[in-house]
Amino acid sequence: MYIKSNTFQDKLYKDLKAVKEDNRLTIKAEKTTNYYKMDRDKYDNLVTNVTKTYKKTSKEEIQSINREPRLSVLQITSGSAIA
Repeated sequence: MYIKSNTFQDKLYKDLKAVKEDNRLTIKAEKTTNYYKMDRDKYDNLVTNVTKTYKKTSKEEIQSINREPRLSVLQITSGSAIA
């Protein structure tokens, strides 16, 4: 049984084949719907440069930061917050 394809399916097949044959990484952009092609070495270098500027912190500091909004919500729901 032969199924006749259309131009959309042909393009889809060609695009899928091109993605499978490409050795580069496909990286999703952070705040957009864009995707980028990048070699693994460039990606590793980029990630290393970005993450080395972040300051590491303790679990206690993270818990303290997360506790502040929780306390605000508890005050609002218990009626002790000033309207």
